Amino acid sequence: MAARRGLGGLAGLQDPAVMEAKRGAETRLRAVIPTGGSDPWAEVRSAIKVSREIFDDLGLLEYEGAFNCRQFDIARTLVRLADETAKPNADRLREYRESALDSLKQHLFSEAPIYNDFETIKLADSLSLLMEKKGGDHPLVLKDPCGEIPGGPGGGADPRDGVAGCCRAEKTDRRGPRSDRGKHGYADPTGGADG
Repeated sequence: MAARRGLGGLAGLQDPAVMEAKRGAETRLRAVIPTGGSDPWAEVRSAIKVSREIFDDLGLLEYEGAFNCRQFDIARTLVRLADETAKPNADRLREYRESALDSLKQHLFSEAPIYNDFETIKLADSLSLLMEKKGGDHPLVLKDPCGEIPGGPGGGADPRDGVAGCCRAEKTDRRGPRSDRGKHGYADPTGGADG
């Protein structure tokens, strides 16, 4: 259903008659909007530019567009868990409050396997997106902990090769149950039992 809607929208954008009607409507709108000496259209363009910058970073960094792998999600959650649980409950981010900790721990210490090969491909593709969006000179693109990601000091031709080498070097493969994370250095920062 969503694909059909998308195709319908695309067909409308490609139809010269529809686009001409839109241009005419915009011209009429611009003619009746009082400007009061300012250019509201420039203000809208400026606001859209700022919005894109904010939401690009939000999507890349917070919603894992740039680091799309389960290991990154786990690592970031553990770091935030340690930081947030040191605060009074009322001052914590919502997902780290006492009422949410059981659910968070269930998510962290799930028995669901993590497939390293699949995660490596996802991470490589998402790092390519980061490079495409931010450029090759962005600090996060240049940061290469293993010296194997393309663009880094030991860069190769295929991002997946570099990321795979980095994943092997960091021993991120967790095919077994994640409830034994304490053995792998993933201690529960809240002091509770894993799982």
